[in-house]
Amino acid sequence: MPKEYFVTKDLVQYIDYIFQVKNLSLNTANSYKRDLLKLSNYLSSVGISSYKDITDETCTGWIGSLFSSNNNPRSIQRHLSSAKGFFKFLKKNLVIESSPFELVKAPKTPQHLPDVLSPEDVEQLLSLKPIPYNLFY
Repeated sequence: MPKEYFVTKDLVQYIDYIFQVKNLSLNTANSYKRDLLKLSNYLSSVGISSYKDITDETCTGWIGSLFSSNNNPRSIQRHLSSAKGFFKFLKKNLVIESSPFELVKAPKTPQHLPDVLSPEDVEQLLSLKPIPYNLFY
């Protein structure tokens, strides 16, 4: 029987914690689980075998791999939030002394400007006649 990967037990406990104790929705807990399984798979693929082997370079490498997989910045922010929460949980439960994600920054999401009215729409809006107040009673 293959040996269980080192993060599996903690990951299961964390998902149970955010669902049962923190009272996050099932959908949110499943999203975190999916994100953290991606992290676990990445750690395994680069030969990480214990928490002490995870560095901030490992973390930024994972984020880079998410970019390479064409994840959008907002999705990567959620992945990073999942990982930071997981490592905060590990630290709180004395599994690790410090989180390798503490100094990792999330990518910026593009800011979208609001849609503007066309000159015709502005003209139409300004030409509207107000409805007398007493018509509502």
